[in-house]
Amino acid sequence: AFYIFLKKYMQYPEPAKKRYIRGTVSVGFYIDPGRTVSDVIVIRSVVKSLDDEAIRLVKMSPPWIPAQLFGIPVRSHYTVPVNFFY
Repeated sequence: AFYIFLKKYMQYPEPAKKRYIRGTVSVGFYIDPGRTVSDVIVIRSVVKSLDDEAIRLVKMSPPWIPAQLFGIPVRSHYTVPVNFFY
């Protein structure tokens, strides 16, 4: 479902598109027990414009289901690739 969201809302930065810049930005973040995304960072960069778009997408993503420990929601770390290809 996350990758469907990415495809729907991704806005490929025009300067990167004009320069034929493609690649995969790895984004790390935490999902809090309240289902919110926090502490979003770029783990693997391509160029700033693509990095910024990947961060924007992760921050605006729909609520996530948090990990659980003994049935209790806990804060957990995730890393996702955001692919920029056209």
